[in-house]
This record gives sequence, C-alpha cells and structure tokens, in this order.
Amino acid sequence: MAIPYAWFEIVEQNYCSGRFHFMHNTRNCADCHPSCATCNGSSESQCILCRAGRFAHEGRCLNACPDGYYGDKKRHECIACPHGCTTCGNGAVCLTCRDNWTMNRKGKCIANGNNNCDESEYFENGHCHPCHSTCETCTGPTENECLTCASNLLLQGQRCVNVCDEGYYMEVGVCAKCLHTCTQCVSRMNCTACMKGLQLQSGECRTTCADGYYSDRGTCAKCYLSCHTCSGPRRNQCVQCPEGWQLAGGECFPECPEGFFKTKFGCQRCHHYCKTCNDLNLTDYPVVG
Repeated sequence: MAIPYAWFEIVEQNYCSGRFHFMHNTRNCADCHPSCATCNGSSESQCILCRAGRFAHEGRCLNACPDGYYGDKKRHECIACPHGCTTCGNGAVCLTCRDNWTMNRKGKCIANGNNNCDESEYFENGHCHPCHSTCETCTGPTENECLTCASNLLLQGQRCVNVCDEGYYMEVGVCAKCLHTCTQCVSRMNCTACMKGLQLQSGECRTTCADGYYSDRGTCAKCYLSCHTCSGPRRNQCVQCPEGWQLAGGECFPECPEGFFKTKFGCQRCHHYCKTCNDLNLTDYPVVG
C-alpha cells in the first residue's frame, strides 16, 4: 500500500521538531549538532537556538562569548560590548578597555587624551577635534564614530539615526538589535518577521508551528478546529487528527466515514466499486447500477 504524502508532512512538521532537522533529499530526520537546541542542518555552524547555558554567535552555540562580547542570559546570545571595551559584563558594562583606551568615571572606555577635551570633541595627534554634528560624544570625526547622540537621535551601533534600521528596535535612546532569529521586531522578545526558514508565531520565531497551526508564508496560522495539525485553513486540509479521531480525505472524523476503511495511516478510500469495505479488495457491498 502506498503511504499517503500527508504522512511525510507529519514527519517534517512534527517528528523533526526539537533537536532534529528535516533532510529533504532523504525525507528523514537528522540530529542537530549537540550544541544546538534547534537547527537547520547538522553542522555546529547551523544552530538556530542554543541549549541552556550556551550563547548564539554567528550560527554557533558557545559556552562562553569571545572577547568584545558578553553572554546575554535572557536572549541566549552573544551581544557586542560597547565601543572601546575588550571585555564587558551583562548589561554591557565595560570591564577592561582596548590598548590606548582608559575607563572614565562613568565606567566607559575612552581613547587616551579624550579626558582633556570637551564632551563633544575627540583627541587625536595631540589636539582636540569636534565630533560629527549627529554625535554628542565620539571617538573620531565621522558619523560612524559616535558614542552618544545629539538630542532626539538614536544610537545604532556607532551611528546616530532618526529611525532604527530593520533588525533593530527603539529602547531608551538607542536602537537595540533584535534577537538573532528575527529580521524585524518591536521589542526584545517580540518579533514581527523571522529569518529564512523560521515561522512567526505569537511574536516568536520557531523552527515549526505549534500543533493546531500551519505555516502560511512564514507565519503560523490557525488550523480548522477539528485538525490537530494541518497544511492549510480548510477542514479538508488536516494532516493529523486529535486522539481518537480518524483522518479521511484530509478531514478528521470520529470514525471512518462511508467509502473508507481504517489503516494505521488513517482512513483510506475504498475501491470505487465499493460502498463500504475492509481493505482495497472488493469484499463488501458493491455499488449496483
């Protein structure tokens, strides 16, 4: 007996959740790398989410973040330290500074000599020079070397902008980076668009939609109420049924309806000569005339 194609969809959408990914060439589930919680491949550089105690960085899940980054325990990813820091603690507090930089009384790393200049100046070649007009404080003359911003502007990286770019959200005068799984967000934990291959559900980017939902162009939408899992919104697009119900022709029924017989894959259609049957053989009630 041929296995219905919907069964393969069940494998991909359900059995390959968690620490597995679906291999389209073999239609099998394969293990993620041991460091990953979820992934889109078996390599250590193909992690999406990390196991507890690890931090996402450039596709990998690390026990400790490299110099210049700190591990954010809520986001479970490595976040860049403020400019000038070699190492920093949670909350982007500088712990040590780069060579030829000094920590000021506010706990920020500034280039040596900057403490002799006005706040809106930087020190270079023995002299103080004005920052770019968008910067309140800076490390150099260009718009890409701001440390803090002039009034009404937002600090994004080392630029001061009017509006945050895609992939960032506004937070207390700065543009903070969205979670690495998001391409757009409105807050730290509220994504509005996801990286390729992930599904958006209730502000979260997931590898698969939760039971009772299906993927509609990258967004998880609700299945028909009788479906446990589905491939679309209609009642005849069920893939799995609630426990005790039977799948027949894409719909879920308490029992197999007339014209179908029960198998381990759900209800299969009888031969077209049969009104009812036990299997595909012509055993019961041939249709007359």
